[in-house]
Amino acid sequence: MQSSASTEPTSSSVGVGGQGAASKLPDPPKELFARRYKFVWPLLLTVNLAVGGLCFSLSFSLLFFFVAKWWEIEIIKEN
Repeated sequence: MQSSASTEPTSSSVGVGGQGAASKLPDPPKELFARRYKFVWPLLLTVNLAVGGLCFSLSFSLLFFFVAKWWEIEIIKEN
């Protein structure tokens, strides 16, 4: 027959305050990721705006080019 003392944790495995050693959490980072790299955000937004503007202008340029070509073909067909 086992005694109830053998199922209880020993004093060496119990931390301060009655918590086990496995319940310790690592320290959170001191700064957030966004604040740590705060100098990158203006650059990232500027590049994003530039690439978006380039794609927007190229798409309208190509659209205008193909519509102009289509109009040339239509005018030639009418004459």
